[in-house]
Amino acid sequence: QLKLKPLGFFQVREFFPSYDWEDLVKVYGILGGNPAYLLEFDERFSIEQNLMRYLRVDSILYQDALFILREELEDPRNYFAIIEAIAKGRNTLSEIVNETGLDRGLVGKYLSVLRELDIVRREIPITESYKSRKGRYFINDFYFNFWFRFIYPNADLIESGSGELLLDIILREFDQYLGSVFEEVARQFLIELNKRETLPFKFTKIGGWWHKDKEIDLVALNEKEKKALNKKALVGDKISAQKGGFRFFMEKEIYEQSDVVSDAMLGRIMDNEIIFDELDSSILDNINEIKI
Repeated sequence: QLKLKPLGFFQVREFFPSYDWEDLVKVYGILGGNPAYLLEFDERFSIEQNLMRYLRVDSILYQDALFILREELEDPRNYFAIIEAIAKGRNTLSEIVNETGLDRGLVGKYLSVLRELDIVRREIPITESYKSRKGRYFINDFYFNFWFRFIYPNADLIESGSGELLLDIILREFDQYLGSVFEEVARQFLIELNKRETLPFKFTKIGGWWHKDKEIDLVALNEKEKKALNKKALVGDKISAQKGGFRFFMEKEIYEQSDVVSDAMLGRIMDNEIIFDELDSSILDNINEIKI
């Protein structure tokens, strides 16, 4: 069976040529890259107006996730509980177990099935081996991610014809939700620049890094040349996922880059020495150059 890959973010633009970049990120975060779902939105309408068309009981976007997953999964209730937990940001095995109340072994079994079906993926810190115990789980498709974050837990509002109430809930939490969408857009953007060889060096790996309460959301490595490219440093600042007065996320990233770098370096340079206590020395020994 041939499985078609979803469209990437920059291909989505072809469906909505009149939308600005901010609206394109929103569309991608709601619908993902499935052309059939992208065709359900009309660029003549605003994102909010399109969402109201989504939040109807007769909407394909509302119905399709349920139909597809019930066809794929034998015991949808427990699977749905696990996927919903991941959509709410419970990404580690322990967090999913605590959120769902299911047995740890059962959750592990269900996660394996979801990974085989390509519904869920497991990520590890970029410097770790695949055997790492620091794995985190994420939903692959933004359509399902949005559906389980907002639609599934509030389906009663759609069934009762109260889509406008659900729209209010979505809009209140939308900026926070879009943080992970922007990170994926940035990853695709860096991969495209890497193909064009327009970066300071050509990377061989790209991903996130985390340890305890420290996190770098996106880092690209060239292991042979021992070089690293860091998009931005996150030190547990959840506010960074919001626009903070800027018109859109891309603008925020551009203007805040220097502040992020300065904040990240506070307390890390003393007596001409760079201090990174949270990183294992073996990692730093293998890096000759860092470009930000």
